[in-house]
Amino acid sequence: MPDWPAAVFLDRDGVVMPETGAYIVRIHEVQLLPGAAEAIRRLNDNAIPAIVVTNQAGVARGALTSTMLAAIHLELTRRLDEAGARLDAIYACEHQDGDDCTCRKPLPGMLVCGAEKAGVRLNNCLMIGDSPRDIAAGAAVGCTTVLIGPSDGAANDCTPAPDHVFTSLYEAVKALVTDSSEARL
Repeated sequence: MPDWPAAVFLDRDGVVMPETGAYIVRIHEVQLLPGAAEAIRRLNDNAIPAIVVTNQAGVARGALTSTMLAAIHLELTRRLDEAGARLDAIYACEHQDGDDCTCRKPLPGMLVCGAEKAGVRLNNCLMIGDSPRDIAAGAAVGCTTVLIGPSDGAANDCTPAPDHVFTSLYEAVKALVTDSSEARL
Protein backbone atom coordinates (compact mmCIF):
# COMPACT_ATOMS: atom_id res chain seq x y z
CA MET A 1 0.00 0.00 0.00
CA PRO A 2 1.47 3.40 -0.93
CA ASP A 3 2.24 5.89 1.79
CA TRP A 4 1.43 8.83 -0.48
CA PRO A 5 -1.06 10.33 -1.10
CA ALA A 6 -3.02 9.93 2.12
CA ALA A 7 -6.23 10.94 0.30
CA VAL A 8 -7.25 12.41 -3.04
CA PHE A 9 -9.77 15.25 -3.19
CA LEU A 10 -11.59 15.49 -6.52
CA ASP A 11 -13.68 18.24 -8.01
CA ARG A 12 -16.84 16.74 -9.54
CA ASP A 13 -17.62 18.56 -12.79
CA GLY A 14 -14.73 18.51 -15.24
CA VAL A 15 -12.84 15.84 -13.29
CA VAL A 16 -15.19 12.94 -12.51
CA MET A 17 -18.20 14.06 -14.56
CA PRO A 18 -18.27 16.20 -17.71
CA GLU A 19 -18.40 19.97 -17.29
CA THR A 20 -21.61 20.85 -19.10
CA GLY A 21 -21.76 24.58 -18.48
CA ALA A 22 -25.22 24.13 -16.94
CA TYR A 23 -26.45 22.74 -13.65
CA ILE A 24 -27.02 19.00 -13.62
CA VAL A 25 -30.53 18.77 -12.19
CA ARG A 26 -31.72 15.27 -13.17
CA ILE A 27 -30.19 11.90 -12.47
CA HIS A 28 -30.30 10.90 -16.16
CA GLU A 29 -27.81 13.73 -16.79
CA VAL A 30 -25.16 12.02 -14.64
CA GLN A 31 -22.29 10.70 -16.74
CA LEU A 32 -18.73 9.70 -15.96
CA LEU A 33 -15.79 11.08 -17.86
CA PRO A 34 -13.78 8.44 -19.72
CA GLY A 35 -11.29 6.81 -17.37
CA ALA A 36 -12.75 8.38 -14.20
CA ALA A 37 -14.04 5.11 -12.76
CA GLU A 38 -10.76 3.37 -13.54
CA ALA A 39 -8.80 6.14 -11.81
CA ILE A 40 -10.99 6.03 -8.72
CA ARG A 41 -10.79 2.22 -8.69
CA ARG A 42 -6.98 2.51 -8.66
CA LEU A 43 -7.24 4.76 -5.62
CA ASN A 44 -9.60 2.25 -3.98
CA ASP A 45 -7.25 -0.66 -4.78
CA ASN A 46 -4.44 1.20 -3.02
CA ALA A 47 -6.56 2.11 0.04
CA ILE A 48 -6.41 5.82 -0.80
CA PRO A 49 -9.62 7.68 0.09
CA ALA A 50 -11.29 9.33 -2.92
CA ILE A 51 -13.28 12.35 -1.74
CA VAL A 52 -15.34 14.64 -3.97
CA VAL A 53 -15.45 18.34 -3.02
CA THR A 54 -17.79 20.28 -5.28
CA ASN A 55 -19.28 23.78 -5.45
CA GLN A 56 -23.00 23.48 -6.26
CA ALA A 57 -24.37 27.03 -6.19
CA GLY A 58 -27.37 25.84 -8.20
CA VAL A 59 -29.02 24.97 -4.89
CA ALA A 60 -28.70 28.54 -3.56
CA ARG A 61 -29.85 29.91 -6.92
CA GLY A 62 -32.95 27.68 -6.96
CA ALA A 63 -31.99 25.57 -9.98
CA LEU A 64 -32.22 22.41 -7.85
CA THR A 65 -32.91 21.41 -4.28
CA SER A 66 -30.66 19.75 -1.73
CA THR A 67 -32.75 16.61 -2.20
CA MET A 68 -32.20 16.68 -5.96
CA LEU A 69 -28.46 17.17 -5.43
CA ALA A 70 -28.41 14.18 -3.06
CA ALA A 71 -30.18 12.07 -5.71
CA ILE A 72 -27.61 13.14 -8.32
CA HIS A 73 -24.79 12.13 -5.99
CA LEU A 74 -26.50 8.83 -5.28
CA GLU A 75 -26.65 8.19 -9.03
CA LEU A 76 -22.97 9.13 -9.37
CA THR A 77 -22.17 6.66 -6.60
CA ARG A 78 -24.28 3.97 -8.30
CA ARG A 79 -22.55 4.44 -11.65
CA LEU A 80 -19.12 4.25 -10.04
CA ASP A 81 -20.19 1.14 -8.13
CA GLU A 82 -21.27 -0.49 -11.42
CA ALA A 83 -17.74 0.17 -12.69
CA GLY A 84 -16.15 -1.31 -9.55
CA ALA A 85 -15.16 2.02 -7.99
CA ARG A 86 -16.33 3.95 -4.95
CA LEU A 87 -16.10 7.37 -3.40
CA ASP A 88 -15.31 7.58 0.29
CA ALA A 89 -17.25 10.84 0.69
CA ILE A 90 -18.90 13.65 -1.22
CA TYR A 91 -18.90 17.21 0.15
CA ALA A 92 -20.97 19.83 -1.66
CA CYS A 93 -21.08 23.55 -0.96
CA GLU A 94 -24.59 24.69 -1.81
CA HIS A 95 -23.76 28.38 -1.37
CA GLN A 96 -23.01 30.98 -4.00
CA ASP A 97 -20.32 33.63 -4.18
CA GLY A 98 -21.05 36.33 -1.63
CA ASP A 99 -22.68 34.00 0.89
CA ASP A 100 -20.96 33.92 4.25
CA CYS A 101 -19.51 30.40 4.17
CA THR A 102 -16.09 28.83 4.54
CA CYS A 103 -16.77 25.83 2.32
CA ARG A 104 -17.10 27.35 -1.16
CA LYS A 105 -13.89 26.89 -3.11
CA PRO A 106 -11.46 28.64 -3.33
CA LEU A 107 -11.90 28.49 0.45
CA PRO A 108 -10.73 25.13 1.80
CA GLY A 109 -13.53 24.27 4.23
CA MET A 110 -14.66 21.10 2.43
CA LEU A 111 -11.07 19.82 2.29
CA VAL A 112 -10.52 20.53 5.98
CA CYS A 113 -13.72 18.70 6.90
CA GLY A 114 -12.91 15.77 4.62
CA ALA A 115 -9.38 15.43 5.97
CA GLU A 116 -10.62 15.49 9.57
CA LYS A 117 -13.21 12.79 8.90
CA ALA A 118 -10.71 10.67 6.93
CA GLY A 119 -8.02 11.15 9.59
CA VAL A 120 -5.40 12.43 7.16
CA ARG A 121 -3.08 15.43 7.02
CA LEU A 122 -3.80 17.72 4.09
CA ASN A 123 -0.13 18.23 3.24
CA ASN A 124 -0.05 14.52 2.35
CA CYS A 125 -3.04 14.79 -0.01
CA LEU A 126 -3.76 15.61 -3.64
CA MET A 127 -6.38 18.12 -4.76
CA ILE A 128 -7.37 17.41 -8.36
CA GLY A 129 -9.54 20.00 -10.09
CA ASP A 130 -10.19 21.74 -13.36
CA SER A 131 -10.35 25.37 -12.25
CA PRO A 132 -8.27 28.01 -10.48
CA ARG A 133 -10.72 27.77 -7.53
CA ASP A 134 -9.84 24.09 -7.05
CA ILE A 135 -6.11 24.75 -7.20
CA ALA A 136 -6.35 27.70 -4.78
CA ALA A 137 -8.37 25.63 -2.27
CA GLY A 138 -5.82 22.82 -2.32
CA ALA A 139 -2.83 25.14 -2.13
CA ALA A 140 -4.35 27.02 0.81
CA VAL A 141 -4.07 23.92 2.98
CA GLY A 142 -0.84 22.47 1.62
CA CYS A 143 -2.18 19.84 -0.75
CA THR A 144 -0.23 18.91 -3.84
CA THR A 145 -2.40 20.39 -6.59
CA VAL A 146 -3.27 18.88 -9.95
CA LEU A 147 -5.03 20.77 -12.73
CA ILE A 148 -7.06 18.77 -15.23
CA GLY A 149 -7.21 20.57 -18.53
CA PRO A 150 -5.54 21.07 -21.88
CA SER A 151 -1.78 21.08 -21.74
CA ASP A 152 -1.59 24.28 -23.81
CA GLY A 153 -1.36 26.82 -21.00
CA ALA A 154 -4.43 26.13 -18.83
CA ALA A 155 -2.21 26.47 -15.77
CA ASN A 156 -1.50 30.10 -16.69
CA ASP A 157 -4.94 31.06 -15.34
CA CYS A 158 -4.17 29.63 -11.89
CA THR A 159 -2.73 31.62 -9.01
CA PRO A 160 -1.02 29.88 -7.40
CA ALA A 161 0.14 27.63 -10.21
CA PRO A 162 -0.75 23.95 -9.92
CA ASP A 163 1.98 21.47 -9.03
CA HIS A 164 1.01 19.23 -11.97
CA VAL A 165 -1.15 19.45 -15.10
CA PHE A 166 -2.76 16.44 -16.79
CA THR A 167 -5.44 16.06 -19.45
CA SER A 168 -7.62 13.69 -17.40
CA LEU A 169 -8.14 12.21 -13.96
CA TYR A 170 -7.04 8.86 -15.34
CA GLU A 171 -3.72 10.27 -16.56
CA ALA A 172 -3.12 12.07 -13.26
CA VAL A 173 -3.77 9.02 -11.10
CA LYS A 174 -1.76 6.77 -13.43
CA ALA A 175 1.22 9.12 -13.15
CA LEU A 176 1.04 10.02 -9.47
CA VAL A 177 -0.30 6.91 -7.72
CA THR A 178 1.77 3.79 -8.07
CA ASP A 179 0.96 0.31 -6.87
CA SER A 180 4.12 0.25 -4.78
CA SER A 181 5.25 2.24 -1.76
CA GLU A 182 6.77 5.00 -3.91
CA ALA A 183 4.98 7.74 -5.76
CA ARG A 184 6.38 9.27 -8.90
CA LEU A 185 6.85 12.97 -8.34
